[in-house]
Amino acid sequence: MRVDDAGSRRLDTIGGMPPNPLALPAGCRFAPRCSLAIEDCHKAPPPLVQAGDEHGVRCIRWQEVSK
Repeated sequence: MRVDDAGSRRLDTIGGMPPNPLALPAGCRFAPRCSLAIEDCHKAPPPLVQAGDEHGVRCIRWQEVSK
């Protein structure tokens, strides 16, 4: 689901608790609890990528899951 979609649909959520800021995972901070994570998500933090004029994302799979 896109954040800018019109309507009253709920946003998708990620279960579990955020990581301890003093013990962050090696890769994406969401990877340990993301159902869409792949092996590469656990290797390195994702770079900030421009996904629109005023929108950036930090997900290596954003183009696959934003549709």
